[in-house]
Amino acid sequence: IALAIARPAAPSSNPDEPRTTEIGSAPGSLCDDPDFRRWIELTPSSLDSLSRNAAARNFAVVSRADSLLQAGMYGDPESEEARSLARLYVQLRSWNAMDSILEMASGPGMAWVQRDLDFTGVVQEFSNLAMYPMRHIAKARVGDGAFCIRYDIPAKFDQVMVFGDSKIRIRNANLELESGEKVPVWSREWLAGDGKKLELLFEETFCGHIGRETVMDDGDEIEILFFYDLHGVHVRRHGVHHLNAMVTWRNVLQGDELPGRPRIGAAAYFPKIKIELPIFLPDLGLDDLREFPYPPPIFRSRLFQEPKQSFPDWLRANRRGEFENWPSLGPRPGILDERFPDL
Repeated sequence: IALAIARPAAPSSNPDEPRTTEIGSAPGSLCDDPDFRRWIELTPSSLDSLSRNAAARNFAVVSRADSLLQAGMYGDPESEEARSLARLYVQLRSWNAMDSILEMASGPGMAWVQRDLDFTGVVQEFSNLAMYPMRHIAKARVGDGAFCIRYDIPAKFDQVMVFGDSKIRIRNANLELESGEKVPVWSREWLAGDGKKLELLFEETFCGHIGRETVMDDGDEIEILFFYDLHGVHVRRHGVHHLNAMVTWRNVLQGDELPGRPRIGAAAYFPKIKIELPIFLPDLGLDDLREFPYPPPIFRSRLFQEPKQSFPDWLRANRRGEFENWPSLGPRPGILDERFPDL
């Protein structure tokens, strides 16, 4: 099976048909198109509304899983097997940051930011909301299967944001590219799941494509979400490494069903990397495609201040906005090894 990467159609020659932005292989051009189709202007207010919807949706998923558990749908509600099935129900159906961005990229036009706005309050209000710095965004657009963010990185900036027991440091820095050119970058630094520091570096233009595919893999129907052809983002750990793609996958479900063979996971693709990065575990023998924990869902941050009081006892959370027993399950779809070969 070959993973078909959807490309937006070229603009129609018929002036009566809706215009589709041509992104080709340069998603950064989205930010330069003066005639893009407007859909949603992303302001603190509109992002708050979108985030509220995602958080409410996820909380409804938790409530439904708890109802099924207590009704005995998974056996004895006090058994660990039944509780693990309730957690699986939530894990397979909850929305995370990648789902939210994909939703915007699949809309009838562009979601856009055209001026520097302060999104700090929204980012602090919702856990696991942003995958990238929401600081000094000069321009951003998401739509037609792509995204582009242009930053106006200040000469001096250093801020630590506290989320329960988690701290994220955002600061300006400089990065020397392979060409020898030095460029300004945002540094986003925090403690990863293994307790070690992880740092992402974002150049002034951060862009890429976004897509979704449903495939059959060894008899399982799998939905794959992917951010690919990424430009302007790097990981600094044991050196600086260009991040080319991020991928998540999970079973396709109907109604309240659970899959006979759970398949859920996430991976990052680093072209030509040849060293070990402890954060991406387990190492399955591919130097370039590294699995990492499946992204946690979006919730209101205040729920994680006292997680034992906010969530059912079978869904254990910590003050970092993470859930315990949130594992990747089943083999990675074989199609990913074709799409992201070990270079």
